[in-house]
Amino acid sequence: MERKMSMQTRQELLFNIQKRYSEANWHEKGKILDELIATTGYRRKYAIHLLNHKEKKISTYKKERAPHKSKYNADTREALIKIWHTANQICSKRLVPFIPDLLTKLERFGHFALPVDVRNLLLTISPATVDRLDLLHNK
Repeated sequence: MERKMSMQTRQELLFNIQKRYSEANWHEKGKILDELIATTGYRRKYAIHLLNHKEKKISTYKKERAPHKSKYNADTREALIKIWHTANQICSKRLVPFIPDLLTKLERFGHFALPVDVRNLLLTISPATVDRLDLLHNK
């Protein structure tokens, strides 16, 4: 009968058995190993590896990350939305190669007056970043 154990339970069991296993003689190690295999369902070689190598304990709590500050601000997003609408809302992979040309034309005919930093960001933006900016849900 196969038992389902949570990862945390298996790690706690392994942690409790490791010291006893490291201090045991050859015959006792075999018995401890058999117990661990019967309890966890691990394969023998994997169980031996886990008992002989102290693994880093996996934290059950996720580390909180500092909020990521996007280099693409609202002005960049708005300009990109305008360019996207001008290009008939094509996909990002087709849009990005045309951004320099479209930007030049829109500025020439007075549709844009962008700051230098926004213009530079638009000229270096990647298709993946355009997708992440989610143009379909413009605010």
